[in-house]
Amino acid sequence: MASYAISLVGAVILDSAIITAAGLTLIQTIGNKDDKHYIVYSNKPDVPKGGCRVVIVNQGKSWNKAVRIYQDKDVEEWTEVKCGDSTGKVARTNPAIKFDNKRAEFKTGKKMYLAIMKPAATGIWLTEGGIVISEDKLHEFDGKTIYIYFDDAGDKFFEKAENRLNMKKLT
Repeated sequence: MASYAISLVGAVILDSAIITAAGLTLIQTIGNKDDKHYIVYSNKPDVPKGGCRVVIVNQGKSWNKAVRIYQDKDVEEWTEVKCGDSTGKVARTNPAIKFDNKRAEFKTGKKMYLAIMKPAATGIWLTEGGIVISEDKLHEFDGKTIYIYFDDAGDKFFEKAENRLNMKKLT
């Protein structure tokens, strides 16, 4: 992992599910005690095989948050999902929630890295953590949707499973 040009400090390796609710499986809760992110994926395939869908969900009043999707060491090419107070789509069933989503294609022999980002001063984005999906675990996410829910510091809105909307309730 030392050969990455992007920092993997604070990265979480996705291995196993810990909680299942409403067709979604909570994989990890990461972040400090005040600023948590809930990483969830769909139990059944819901997008074409050969990749996955990455969805970021945030409260519409919150600062913009982003997830950059990298394939292995390829830091020159990445795609991004972003939502918050000034960007993203309003959820169909709850106008207080915003989201964004993109498909991430799997590349043979490559792991996937999802960099969890938040804004800092003067338009600079900071990576505050990340998720590594190793090549031998990609099959677990093939054709599925990975959701990343951002809670504001001290807020526990997405801690409640019923507030973690899936794509059917977002679109």
